[in-house]
Formats: sequence, C-alpha cells, structure tokens
Amino acid sequence: MSTRHYSKAGVDVKKVRDSLSAALKDTINTSLFAGIYPIDFSKYKDPVLISSTDGVGTKLLLAAQFNMFSGIAQDLFAMVINDLAAAGATPLFFLDYIASNKIDTEVLNMLLNSMKHLCSKYGISLLGGETAEMPGFYSNERVYDLAGFGVGIAEKEEASNAGSAQSGDVLIGLSSSGPHSNGFSLIRGALEDSILAELKQQIMMPTKIYLDIIQKLRERIELKGMYHITGGGLPENILRLTDKNYNVHLDLKGYELPSVFKEIMNRGEISLYDMFSVFNMGFGFVIAVSPQDVASALMIAEENGDKARVIGRFVQGTGIMTIETRDRVMEFVL
Repeated sequence: MSTRHYSKAGVDVKKVRDSLSAALKDTINTSLFAGIYPIDFSKYKDPVLISSTDGVGTKLLLAAQFNMFSGIAQDLFAMVINDLAAAGATPLFFLDYIASNKIDTEVLNMLLNSMKHLCSKYGISLLGGETAEMPGFYSNERVYDLAGFGVGIAEKEEASNAGSAQSGDVLIGLSSSGPHSNGFSLIRGALEDSILAELKQQIMMPTKIYLDIIQKLRERIELKGMYHITGGGLPENILRLTDKNYNVHLDLKGYELPSVFKEIMNRGEISLYDMFSVFNMGFGFVIAVSPQDVASALMIAEENGDKARVIGRFVQGTGIMTIETRDRVMEFVL
C-alpha cells in the first residue's frame, strides 16, 4: 500500500515521522531498527543486567477524559525506573512504546519531550522506541497505550534483596505523590464522573521517581529490603519479597491518610482493607534497614525532600502482614 493510500486508511506516516524527528533530534540514531548501547564492564566485578517493563494502566483513560497528558510520560518512566531501583540496579537506558487510534502530534511531542527530559535529568539514555497509529483498534481516538522498557546494571551480589530482611529490621515508608499509576480501574469504577473531575488534580499527580533518594541511601547505609509499592499495595509488594519465616507488622496507629486516599475511600465507599490491598496509601517506596540505621535513613530522606517515617518491622512468623490503624487490625496473607 502506498503512503498516500496508507494516509487515506487513517495512518499518516509522514506526519508522525516528522513529529518524532523533531522531538528526538540529537537523541537517538533514527537510521537503525535497534538501539546500540556500549557498556563498560570494567567497573564491576561480577555484573548482571536487570530489565523491567511496565505501563500506565487505565490512568490513561482519565488522561484522555480530562485531557491531562502532561504527567503521563513521568508515570511511565517512574514505573520502570523505580522497579530497577528496587532491584538494586543503576539504570542504563530506556525505551518506549506509544500507540493510539489516531496520533495527536501535540500529545506525542509532549510525551516524547518529557521522556527525553527525564532521561537526561537522570543520566539515562533514551535508546529508542516505537510509535504505532492503529485506526479501528482503539475505540477512543483520545486514548493512548503506553509501555516502557528499561535496563540497568548491578553487581550480582547486590542485585536481589529478597529474603535479606530479618526479625527486628525496621520498615521505613517514603512518601508517594498519590495513587501513582495503580488502582485506577477501582477509582474509575467506584467514583462518579463528577467526583473524578473534582479530584482530578490529586489523582492525576505523576508517579514519584525514587531513583536519586535510593542511590543516596545505598551510598551511606545498608538497605536490607527495597519495595516499590505498585499494584497490590503494601501487603503484596512487601510480602512477596519476605522470607516466609517472618511476619511484617505495620504500626500505622498515628498515621493520617493523605487526603486523596480518604476521598477515594469515603466517596467511593471502599473498605479500608480493600484500599490497603490496592493502593500505596501514601508510601510509594519502602525500605528495610537495621535498627541502628533508622536515624540515618530518616535524615538522608529528609535531606532529599522526602517525608519518610517508620511504619513497621519484621518479626518471627509465617509470612503474614498485620496492619494496625487507629481503629482496627487487618491481616493479609499472599
């Protein structure tokens, strides 16, 4: 099919290509079908590459509904890079996939320029990506589908934090910027459009990036566990990396839920148990440290602008998480 006929079928190749070239000028080698990244292994004794892929989920439907695409690229970038940070990796490069029924070049440029800026800010190469215009595949022309891919490097012995925390170790929660990019199917199902519109600034806050603070913490203290709190909330993301000989007890009796989660829970008539099972509840990343490192960890977090707090500890047990709030105690088992 010729480019002219392809355009008539709903795919404007030239328009999208020109937009890509403008947004990514001097960033990637567009003459290649695959990105090339040179790696200096001489800095490492026993290096391993660590990869992660993720998306933004149905938050994209609200981005389309409210025409709020400005923070979506950060959501995509953060979901991948935070996973790499939690695995102990230094991110090397990032790739993206963007698809829509009809590509809006203004939205595309916004997404690509934001990813370009974020990669530059954190010293990560934007190695390439894919943009697909697929008329008829998506029902709404304003809806975009995004996926991100990242690769990092680490020493093999530092690459995994599973099972390293033990009885007595303390859990510290790093603050989130809101729901991040998880739980939006529940948000959309539980809240009416008028309430969604009222809360859109809070629920659409971009996902917080924890790479800098985690690197600063790792330089100064031993992190015995790192947990990026995504879908499944605190219980799933901490328990699946916890040795089954230990329980996790979270003491949140003095913790005031951020207003966005209160609004979602109360106005959506969602139980507290379900809220903790789905959302980060104000803690987008959690670290485990030895008791003697708690003060240092909190100080480093504060120096880097994070309102971190002690949220619990590991005790002997059988792989159960107990969350204690002001008025109830909840138990979670994977």
